[in-house]
Parts: sequence; C-alpha cells; structure tokens
Amino acid sequence: MKKPSATLPLIAALAVCVSLSGSFSSARAQTRINDKDVEHLMSNLHQDVKSFRPAFDAALKKSSIRRTSHEKDARQLAKQFEAQTGAMLSTFKEHKKADSAFQTVVGTAQQLDGVVRQLGSQSSAVPAWDRVQSDLNALYPAFGLTPPTASTTQASSNVSCAQAVGTQRANTLVQQCLQVSTATHPPCNAQNTCKLITDEIRRGCSLIGNNAPSFCAEYN
Repeated sequence: MKKPSATLPLIAALAVCVSLSGSFSSARAQTRINDKDVEHLMSNLHQDVKSFRPAFDAALKKSSIRRTSHEKDARQLAKQFEAQTGAMLSTFKEHKKADSAFQTVVGTAQQLDGVVRQLGSQSSAVPAWDRVQSDLNALYPAFGLTPPTASTTQASSNVSCAQAVGTQRANTLVQQCLQVSTATHPPCNAQNTCKLITDEIRRGCSLIGNNAPSFCAEYN
C-alpha cells in the first residue's frame, strides 16, 4: 500500500493560509474609505463649517470676550477655518490626496474648540460645532488617524480664563465677580475658566436685582 505523501498536508495548510490572507485583504479593502466617500465627507464638513460661523458670531456677541481683540481673533479664526476646509476639498478633488491640508484643518479646529468650550455648554454655537466635530472625526480614518478621545476634547475646555481671553480681560471679569458674588469662597480667580467666573457674575447680579452694578446688564 502506497503511503500518502508528507507534502500533501503542507500544501493544504499553505492553501488555507493563502485563502485566509485573501479574506483579510478583502476585509481591509472593504473597510477603507473610498475617494468618493472622502470627498462627500469633506463637502459635509465645509458646509457645516459655513453654517457654524453665524451661530459662532452670535454667541461671541454675548460672551465674556465681546468687544475685545480676542473676539476679533476668534471671528478671524472661524473665517480661516472655513477657507481651509474649502481648500482641502478642492485639493482632494484634484489630487485625491490632502494630508497636509487635513493637518492644517485639524490644527485650526483644535484652536476653535477651546474658544467654543469657553462659551459654555448652553451657547448657541455648541450644537453647530458638535456637527463640525462629528464631520471631522469621520475623516480621521481616511488619513490613517484615530479621532481624539473625549478626555482630549475635555482638556481644551479647562483652559484658564487668563489663557483664553488674556490677562487684562480676565482681571476685569474677576473684579466684577468679586463685586457681586455672595459666595463664601467665590470662584473669582483668573485661573478658573471664564465660564465659571461669568456664571458667578450672572448669579450675583440676579440676586442683587435692581440695585446691581451697570455691568450686570451685559450678563442678562
């Protein structure tokens, strides 16, 4: 009786490996975002950034940095962000690549995120900004990147008021806060967030009522 060849099991094993390798390659190809989808995501991002700007401008008018150079800088940053997302879309349409443009967009988005979070969770700009962030996060895998974690995003909202709006404006807010706060340990410190300080000003002004200082009108 002829013995079975020892090479047959090896050939069979190799065939299985080749088959599995092909399956994994196919799976990777299926999960990769194709160019058409990337272009669509970029278009969504650009449109949502355009919708975000009016809400952002309106929120700035009611913020602690209104009528300051920081408000002007924030508006310019949003305008720049809109232009960058449009340029990224155009670049991708032409070259099917936009790695450098995407990095630029992400950098500007991180700066804007800090400003938006300082406006407070109740700001009218937040829902529009969340849509922008969602669009941006959907694009990360197309460039072999992982979207930032929630903790990274949260960190940007913990910037001190002095860092966010400058020492001069932060000190003004601190003085207003100290003038109207009735708390035993008021959060009137430039190292706290602007939101924490302005929330205390708003609370103090409402408690004082008709006899509140004139600046309280800004926090209605």
